[in-house]
Amino acid sequence: MSAIRFALVGALNTLVGLGVIYAAMYFLGFGIEDANLLGYGVGLIIGFILNKAWTFKNRDGVLFSLIRYLIVIGLAYMANLETVKYVLSHYGIDPYLAQATGIFPYVLIGYFGSKFFAFPNTKQATASAIRAPSPHRALKARAKGAFKLAVVVPCYNEEEVLPETNGRLRALLADLKQGGLIAESSGIYYVDDGGRDRTWEIIEEFNSEDNSVHGVKLSRNRGHQNALLAGLFSAEGDAIVSIDADLQDDINVIKDMVERFNEGYEIVYGVRSSRE
Repeated sequence: MSAIRFALVGALNTLVGLGVIYAAMYFLGFGIEDANLLGYGVGLIIGFILNKAWTFKNRDGVLFSLIRYLIVIGLAYMANLETVKYVLSHYGIDPYLAQATGIFPYVLIGYFGSKFFAFPNTKQATASAIRAPSPHRALKARAKGAFKLAVVVPCYNEEEVLPETNGRLRALLADLKQGGLIAESSGIYYVDDGGRDRTWEIIEEFNSEDNSVHGVKLSRNRGHQNALLAGLFSAEGDAIVSIDADLQDDINVIKDMVERFNEGYEIVYGVRSSRE
């Protein structure tokens, strides 16, 4: 999907850049070099903004992302130029056709460089990292025995993955309950963020099969963060863990989080230890 969005951004980038070039030449009286410089600059800015916010949904700082993006574009341009020069010198084809061959390395380097270097996915995962211990909620929960855990799962059009997700989460909670780490009343809270598929029907089926599985249905699509907040406000428990419905994060880390909570830590969060 990101490749399609990248291609759409590239097409928009080209159209806007050309529009700026022609407008600068015919309405502002710019020479061809100045007009091209302006058009390329505007296209570069548009490409950066859209690829960061929409194509790859990157949340890194703007300055560092821009520096990495410029490096990628620079490498892509050099590969483009070298490819064209190589084709011209070795095959003697028409210069215009040779220019077209440079598009391929430019696009490939631009896409993969943007995806893995300029705008890497900063989604949290696997290993647990801990804030300073707090003596309050965690110790009170421990004083009552095994504490009640709630797992909040925001969902948007997740009908294809939910059965697998629910099976894995229920198995994990069953294991934690059997080990005495969490209370029997612990459960899962799915939040349907106004999707248009069978997500809500599936959640209702889960609830009919197991009353420890709960559902929250929003009136319309409110966005991931609002769906998460709805789950946090609705869930009942001494501690709450949030996780995405696609389970790209390792759910087994929840056990590590539970153990840290039992040690007295009030806030436990996930960080990525590996991208493999």
